[in-house]
Amino acid sequence: MRPEEQGKKLIEDLFALKNDKTIMANLKKGLIEERSFKAWPILRRWCDIENNRERTITLTVAGYFATYLEGHKSSLIRGENNFGTSLRNLALCKNPGISISEALSLNERHLFKLLKCESYDVVCERIGFFIRMMKSNGIFIDFIKLYADLCYWGTNVRIRWTENYYGNITEET
Repeated sequence: MRPEEQGKKLIEDLFALKNDKTIMANLKKGLIEERSFKAWPILRRWCDIENNRERTITLTVAGYFATYLEGHKSSLIRGENNFGTSLRNLALCKNPGISISEALSLNERHLFKLLKCESYDVVCERIGFFIRMMKSNGIFIDFIKLYADLCYWGTNVRIRWTENYYGNITEET
């Protein structure tokens, strides 16, 4: 199964399980390294838990999805927005009243912190900070696309995130 299909199944399944407090709690606990074993029985549904790459990516996306949904009346939206788009929207949300280019410039360090990651596991370690900021500011995250991007992590994904972050900066507010 391709990562896009795996991500879609993961998020659809998690959305169906969103009211199961035990599952959601164990997925969130799984984000803490010392407690990650609590999520393993659940993760078995979507990945080979003996494969470090699969387990890390699936746990990161599932754990932060559970965190993001907590207290959120969100619906399962399937878009083609990558994390660069979410970072752009966060920058614009945090800096109302200034030009798009100024807002993006002020916050590009967030993008750079992720772009400099050479491997998926480093991105998985760093991304939680941004997801929590996006949640608190009501910024949509496409977790299906995030899952696929983490699976394909490399130069092409980083270029796409950059393109989506900067987008069309000729429009001024």
